[in-house]
Amino acid sequence: MIITADSSEELRDLGDYLGDTDELRGCVRQRSSPPGPEEMGPVLEALEIVIGPGGVTAATATAVIAWVRSRRARVRVTVQGSGNRSLELDARGVSALDAEGLQQLTETLLHTIDPDGRERPPLSE
Repeated sequence: MIITADSSEELRDLGDYLGDTDELRGCVRQRSSPPGPEEMGPVLEALEIVIGPGGVTAATATAVIAWVRSRRARVRVTVQGSGNRSLELDARGVSALDAEGLQQLTETLLHTIDPDGRERPPLSE
């Protein structure tokens, strides 16, 4: 799974947040490009999450939504799952959701990450 954002700073913050999540420790990798002529170091372009069995998919979906929901500024991240499926999450839209909306968004994100449901248990009600 690949996650991109509008800014490298926000993406780095999300990467730190995901890396601090117990279930995702060691599963988050940064994808950077070489520095340009005016940049002092590599530019973070995306986060790559290694998805496998054991609840990583559900932990990833929950953590990404929680992080986006906690943002105050207008932040957008795009999650690209298997089969070229992608979902854009916007902080304003996510923070406005009620519990039912969050549940639906989590299910949609889980389906984006793993459309066949092979690597995740169903969410409990």
